[in-house]
Amino acid sequence: MAMPKEYRTAKVIEVEAALAKMTSEQKAALPSLVGGDYRLIGKIVQNFCFVDLHLRRALAVFHEAKLIPEPHAKGYPDYQDTNLTTVLADTLKALKPPPADLETVLTFLEAILKMRGYRNLVSHTAGKRFPNADVLVFAGKNERDAQKAMGHGLDGHRIQFSVLGRSELEDMLTGLASAENYFGVKKIPQWTKDYLKPLQANVAV
Repeated sequence: MAMPKEYRTAKVIEVEAALAKMTSEQKAALPSLVGGDYRLIGKIVQNFCFVDLHLRRALAVFHEAKLIPEPHAKGYPDYQDTNLTTVLADTLKALKPPPADLETVLTFLEAILKMRGYRNLVSHTAGKRFPNADVLVFAGKNERDAQKAMGHGLDGHRIQFSVLGRSELEDMLTGLASAENYFGVKKIPQWTKDYLKPLQANVAV
């Protein structure tokens, strides 16, 4: 799986510059999202739900096999979604011998971690379209997010605006579908076979 492309493209930078020159009234009058936008955002959110489901299923396999390393093991199963990729990556890197496809799995996990920020953006902020540009504009007023993104808060009535290209979001959806299939269909059955079934066979004996 390839890493997601850089989302801050030339068209995004152009729209950001145009937004910076607009009045509050002009920003408020931006066109609303349309049906296809809602479907795209909904698919991203739901695909991520399945990805997180599979990450937790994978960790359940390694927990039962007693292979999750400390300090992560003592936190099972109460992991925040943002930490799932880290816990699974550390678990896989601690295996002896390491899985033959370790680098491939880590690439998937790194891509998921990168995409999570964009999933949070489209699911937790208010979306608009921008005239004559294939982008979506998202508005939010979350102090923590603003501090993380800009290094300062949102004084008074200030709102944080983020711009994402629609085609880049569609690419992200393709990546999420690939990750969902990779973990749900391929890796979890394989890990169950490799790490749980031998353990269960020993217990049965």
